[in-house]
Amino acid sequence: MISYNNGEYCYTQHITIPVDNLGYNRSFGVFDFMRMEGGVILFLEDYLKRFKNSQRFLFKKAPYGKEQIKEILSTLIELNKVKESTFKFILSADIIDGEMVPHLVVLNAPYKAYPSAYFTKGSNLLEVEYVRENAKIKTLNYLTSFQHYKEMQKKKSVDILFHKNNKISEASRSNVFMIKKGQIYTSQDDILNGITRKAIIRGFNGKLKVKVKSIGYKELLAADEVFASSTLKKVMPIVKIGKHKIGKGRVGPITEQAIARFQEISDQYIKAHK
Repeated sequence: MISYNNGEYCYTQHITIPVDNLGYNRSFGVFDFMRMEGGVILFLEDYLKRFKNSQRFLFKKAPYGKEQIKEILSTLIELNKVKESTFKFILSADIIDGEMVPHLVVLNAPYKAYPSAYFTKGSNLLEVEYVRENAKIKTLNYLTSFQHYKEMQKKKSVDILFHKNNKISEASRSNVFMIKKGQIYTSQDDILNGITRKAIIRGFNGKLKVKVKSIGYKELLAADEVFASSTLKKVMPIVKIGKHKIGKGRVGPITEQAIARFQEISDQYIKAHK
């Protein structure tokens, strides 16, 4: 597929980054990740707003405006003609004549869904004592996550839960929700405010309404149900954390309702933005 590299459109496999690029050389960079379904990028304005904040984190003033980013997306959609795809924005910088110059890459790739068993039977999380630095920004620093990459593969874990001082924050690539006595909760401390998390909080109501609060690690392990949310995971049941079984060790009824409700929210968004 064709992607975008600093002003040029070319095949993804032909994109190169200088070895002295600050993203590669110093982990100076931010990114964001969007998913297109049925030819519509879900919750686009939310993603654009978050990416603007991330740009400001690096450069104080966002070097790429909303309309410029939308034009890049529209061009890639037209060039690739793939209605089910993902877009990964990576913003770093090159040092040119002593000046720090923004370098933007946008990778467009076909959407690869998780196997259906992850949603019908549930998945598991590794767990590690850690709090992510600059948690509210999607930086390129995923060192702690990839230190455990082989263990994740071995145990077929979908993500890594971060917790410290008996308080959870998030997973490395998703937000975490727990269900206790019929009520859904999600953590508020040291987290990236995920766009899927935001859509869930905004769109759930009635029995599925979400309360935001600090969640203890032991409290989470004692939950009746747990699920994770992200751009790719959507609403994904978690039935085991580390060595601990969650609830009855299977997908619970409220999580099943949450999966269905999030699909309704996505479908409504797509219909409204066709």
